[in-house]
Amino acid sequence: FEGNPDLEPEETWMWDAGADISLPGDRVRFSLTYYVGEADNGIFNVFDVTTFTSRPQNIASVVEMAGLEAEAQIEFSPRAALSLAYTNARSEIVATGQQLFGRPENEFSAALTVRPTDRLTLVADTYWRSEFFSDYPQDFELDGYRLLNLSGRYALTDSIDLSASIKNVGDEAYEEKLGDNTFGRTFEARITARF
Repeated sequence: FEGNPDLEPEETWMWDAGADISLPGDRVRFSLTYYVGEADNGIFNVFDVTTFTSRPQNIASVVEMAGLEAEAQIEFSPRAALSLAYTNARSEIVATGQQLFGRPENEFSAALTVRPTDRLTLVADTYWRSEFFSDYPQDFELDGYRLLNLSGRYALTDSIDLSASIKNVGDEAYEEKLGDNTFGRTFEARITARF
C-alpha cells in the first residue's frame, strides 16, 4: 500500500426526505426514505497489477447517487413478528454510466421471529442482493446472491442461554469481492452465561 500526496478532498452533497407511519396499536410500522446526492473527487484504492501496489486515487468522474429505502415491521402477535427491508440505490459514475463498484442496485432482507414459549425464540432471516461490480477489476460483474439463515435461542435458566444457528442454509456459493471466498453452510452452537 502506498500513499498519494496528490489526492484532492472528496466533496459530496445529499438531501433526503422520508416518512415513518405507525398504524393504531403500533403493531404495524412503515418507513420510507428517498435520497439524492452527488460526489466529486471520490477517493478509492486502485490496485496496480504491474507493481502489486495499492494506492488511493481520486475517481475521474462525478458520481450521482439516488435511492429509495423502505422498511416494515409487522407484529402479528406478542409471539410472532416480521420485518422487511428493501433498498434501491443508484450510484452511477457519470463518465461511464456504470454503477459504482461494490454497490448492488437492489437489496432485500426479511426476518421472521417466533416465540413458541417464553423461553424459546426461533428466527428465520433471508438476504438478497442483485449483481454488482467488483472493486478490481472494476468492470467485472459479480453475480447477485440470496442467503437463508435459521437460528434459535432457549433460556435454560434466567442466566444461561443455549443458542444455535445454521447460516447459508442453501450452501450458496457467492463472493463479496472477486476471489474473496465466503463460507458455505455453517453450523454454530453457543452457551451464554450471565453473572
